[in-house]
Amino acid sequence: MIVELNDIYNPAWIYCDRGAGEYQIERLHIIGDKRPSTGLKNKVKGWQFKNVLDVINPITKEVTREPLKPFMVNQLQIAFERERIMLSPFDETLHKQLIDYEVVRTSQNGTPIFTSENEHFIDALGLAYLAFVLEFSDLTDTIKKPEFSSRIEHSSKTIGEARLTQAFNEIEMPMTPEVKKVLDHDPTELRGDRPTWVKVNENYRGYTGRSGWGSRSGRGLSRSIW
Repeated sequence: MIVELNDIYNPAWIYCDRGAGEYQIERLHIIGDKRPSTGLKNKVKGWQFKNVLDVINPITKEVTREPLKPFMVNQLQIAFERERIMLSPFDETLHKQLIDYEVVRTSQNGTPIFTSENEHFIDALGLAYLAFVLEFSDLTDTIKKPEFSSRIEHSSKTIGEARLTQAFNEIEMPMTPEVKKVLDHDPTELRGDRPTWVKVNENYRGYTGRSGWGSRSGRGLSRSIW
């Protein structure tokens, strides 16, 4: 029946209750794989009412985990309150189930537990509307997805250039005899024959002109140190 209805109406999505038909969902995917024109391989989505949904706050970008069925029922309730749904006046079964649908109890963590008898039409309606909420949020206008800008700005500076310049300024040292002894040493001397560090004034900002990165020259420092 689902395959026949899909051929007639060609819906964008088909939402199914996994608890009522895991095998049927697999069969629909297999049919869709054999007949790509049906789109059943991708458009059929199975949902477990005990699962949770990740809902993103469009302002804070925080993700909240909402129990699937209470979220679905709440969205359906909002649709009725806003008069966004038109039902057939001849569907007495759905009308009766809607009237009898209620919260029978609340779990320890505050999750509402709904009627578990004669509610299949409501579950089907709820899943159908959930597809609109999640796939076509602009139509239902109940949840908003975060918007990301695709605008790209260009800068004349290289990333990190300012920080690199600051780092160079911070490590400039006066060319005292002690500093020269550390930098301009005889490579053949043994470890420990010369000092490994020299104390300088913390507020010192010395010569800023320099040659290339890590170069050796006669201007300023004979060798740059990171």
